[in-house]
Amino acid sequence: MLETEDVYVVDSRTVSFGTGMLALKAAKMVEEGKDIEEIYNTLNELAPKSRVAFALDKLEYLKKGGRLSGAQAAIGTLLNIKPIIYITEGRLEILDKTRGMKKALTRMIKYVQEEGFEKDELFAVGTVRDFENLAEFENMVRSELGVDEYLLAEVGTVVATYSGPGVIGIWFYKK
Repeated sequence: MLETEDVYVVDSRTVSFGTGMLALKAAKMVEEGKDIEEIYNTLNELAPKSRVAFALDKLEYLKKGGRLSGAQAAIGTLLNIKPIIYITEGRLEILDKTRGMKKALTRMIKYVQEEGFEKDELFAVGTVRDFENLAEFENMVRSELGVDEYLLAEVGTVVATYSGPGVIGIWFYKK
């Protein structure tokens, strides 16, 4: 047991750079001289608003992780299916399945528009080694969402374990 009461636990209800974004918010508040109670309360208010979605380019890693059967992965690959995963209530769920990465990126932009986002809070996009599609997605974020300042992140190991390379992700706080 710790011999201190100075530990505050916040359930981020998310993964990857969603958790990191809350840590960055806490660090910024520390720099601004905010007290621990205000930081703790702010993080607990923001955590349920956190949204993460990512599009997978390959189905092979979902198959390897036991999330898809061999037949599902083979048919999905033939049809160029790109699943979009999002986090809801701490669970990974399918947001949508599109045919082609361009449609997947467009669907993620639509998801942000449907949810609404806090323009005064941190916003991020990320990838697991898909820099070509990332550049296109960044242009979409700027032109269709009007977001000029955002963090660029390498998607974390939890997502990468299930997705493999070729993932594009987005993170924001719901309005």
